[in-house]
Amino acid sequence: MTGNAKILFNYTPSNENFSVRIADGSLSKVLGTGSIRISEELTLHSVLFVPSLDCNLLSISKLTHDLNCTAKFFHNFCEFQDSDSWRTIGSARLNSGLYLLKQVESKKPSHSGNTSTVTSLNVVRNNKCAIQLWHYRLGHLNFVSLKKLFLDLFINKNPRDFQCEICHLSKQPKQNFQSQTYKMSKPFSMIHSDVWGPFRIKNISGDRWFVSFIGDHTRLT
Repeated sequence: MTGNAKILFNYTPSNENFSVRIADGSLSKVLGTGSIRISEELTLHSVLFVPSLDCNLLSISKLTHDLNCTAKFFHNFCEFQDSDSWRTIGSARLNSGLYLLKQVESKKPSHSGNTSTVTSLNVVRNNKCAIQLWHYRLGHLNFVSLKKLFLDLFINKNPRDFQCEICHLSKQPKQNFQSQTYKMSKPFSMIHSDVWGPFRIKNISGDRWFVSFIGDHTRLT
């Protein structure tokens, strides 16, 4: 929802008496709907124009559903990732209890047809996003070594403040299996089995899992 009609395009006035309940409990009338450019690649549609609003409100559930992305909330910022490529597409910084997207000036036509400079809800790739992006590109290189390559990105930033969920999951230590004396087996006397999945993309037959059975004696799979 937005109270600024200038940032909307493809604007359509509302012919029905719709209202939304805002934070103070009062009902505010919806005058129309339109679209807002979130970034150069992404656009959010069905944005409500509510003139009484003095700020722009972005629904996380609508954003993640319409743009097929994932929102990850941390103690002082929120990060948005594309669900298919896991590429970071934007971030929001915590400010007074709210996550705020940085605003930039961009030229585009408004719904009235005039070309003007308006403020959009643009998801910017700040230095923190660029650091995470290079961390992924370089095979999850540790941030201390990454600082040696990109000093400009780490100005006033401590490499030890950065965290990567994938690194934490993949580098978790596990206890070793207890060593046992191997006893020669016979065919079908011992079968090793493992389950793999689910994978987020189905295979050609529509399956997301597979189970393996390996004979200990013959190693037949």
